[in-house]
Amino acid sequence: MDNLVNPTLFFDSEDTAQKLVAGLPCAIRALEALARTCDQRVNAQLAAPGGWTRPDLIAQEARRLMPHAKLSFVCGEDKALREMSGFDAAALAIGAPPPACRMAGPYAAGAIAADIAALNRASRALVAQTGKPTDGFVSRWINRPISQFMTYWLLKLRWIRPIHATIAAGIVGVIMALCLFFGGSGGLIAGAILFQMASIIDGVDGEIARATRRSSKSGASLDTATDAATNFAFLGGIIVNQSLGGAVLYAKLGMAGLLMLAAGLALLGAVSIRRGGALSFDALKHDTRTASSGVMTGFARILSRDVYVLVLSALCVAGWVDVALGLFAGITAMWLVTVIYMLLTAGAGE
Repeated sequence: MDNLVNPTLFFDSEDTAQKLVAGLPCAIRALEALARTCDQRVNAQLAAPGGWTRPDLIAQEARRLMPHAKLSFVCGEDKALREMSGFDAAALAIGAPPPACRMAGPYAAGAIAADIAALNRASRALVAQTGKPTDGFVSRWINRPISQFMTYWLLKLRWIRPIHATIAAGIVGVIMALCLFFGGSGGLIAGAILFQMASIIDGVDGEIARATRRSSKSGASLDTATDAATNFAFLGGIIVNQSLGGAVLYAKLGMAGLLMLAAGLALLGAVSIRRGGALSFDALKHDTRTASSGVMTGFARILSRDVYVLVLSALCVAGWVDVALGLFAGITAMWLVTVIYMLLTAGAGE
């Protein structure tokens, strides 16, 4: 029979344990770090002063987060458990190395301290780790700091789920489209600002999913579809806006770019599905991370969604819509060529 790591996981209160990040998810990460270090299975006790009123809810969430652990619920008093505490959950959750593993000593007989202040600090650190390796530089340095600030505070709402952020991004996209289609020159500026806002909010659903471990294939596909709809609504809105204003030539340029964008996204989406994953348009980003050509990698970064959203939004706000549509058509043509080249190269290597 395998040896077990059997610490007591102490919470300040049952309410602390139920927090979306600075609660059981944070503490489960600590148990996982402990299990990895000791190379043992976990058989932990969850303790709170006065015991538990709804251990069934805590147990259900614990099983979702760590299906293979054996967890039981006990009543624990603050002073006694803190005197036994050998390490703290917050430090383990964010990657601090635990003490040397011994089956005697704090792991076998001690407690993991789950102090609410420390867990709040850990939750900030965990949210800060919810970025994606494929993030472009605009996303990394502008969008993510804002979206992660929003995510941290939204996660204080116990009912929040990734789908709520996806819906919020979709609502912003609908308002954006209405501004562009019916708002004239003023609507163009408002729509451009809302487009950038939607790009920022778009990161929140993924951050919530990764922080609370609620990522799913269906959720990722819905997020991708929402992104694509927002992109097409923005570009289609600009084209209609300019056509109604008499700028037919630039509207045609924008339409050409829109058709090329649709073709490229269709190719990327088909590749992601063929590879067995969720609907995604990140195949180009993933492939260029391992590409030998620095030029192609640079192209992929410059032409990423976060960059063109910010550039197009800024140009429209500045009143340079003609430049925005011309630039969009030219860059989309280069992007489509890059997509086709990278996919052909990847296909030849498979």
